[in-house]
Amino acid sequence: MPEVIFYGLFITLMVLGLGLVWIVQQYRSTLDALAKAKKQVDLTDEIEKLVEETAQEFKEEIHTSLTKSAEAIEAQMTTALEEFRADLAKKAASFQESFTRKLDEEFTGVSRELEEYRKKRYDEINREVERLIKDITQEALGRAIEPKDHEELVTKALEKL
Repeated sequence: MPEVIFYGLFITLMVLGLGLVWIVQQYRSTLDALAKAKKQVDLTDEIEKLVEETAQEFKEEIHTSLTKSAEAIEAQMTTALEEFRADLAKKAASFQESFTRKLDEEFTGVSRELEEYRKKRYDEINREVERLIKDITQEALGRAIEPKDHEELVTKALEKL
């Protein structure tokens, strides 16, 4: 009977040993699975960290790029505005000069026309006065006096007064 007990004990130990081996294998398998899961979590954390860093770098690059672009556009607009102002000032000066020149030309032309009109009108008035003098002297004296003779008579009369 001791053999049976021994065999029973041996079989029990074998079963326990196999069970223990199985438990150890399950434990190792679970540990391996946990290690893999931890690696995946760690990898996921690393990826997440890398994504965050990359996103931050990208954000900073975009901000820098936009700032530089805005500054460049502002500089270009300032330059264009200054060029426009300078061009406008030149055109305004040119227009004023042209306007002044045209105004002077018109004034000179009008002055010349006015002088011609005055001279023409003065000549017409002189002719009319000479005609009136001739008509009046013809009627009063019975003969016509030339304007030159009339001028002498008027001058002598004024001197006597």
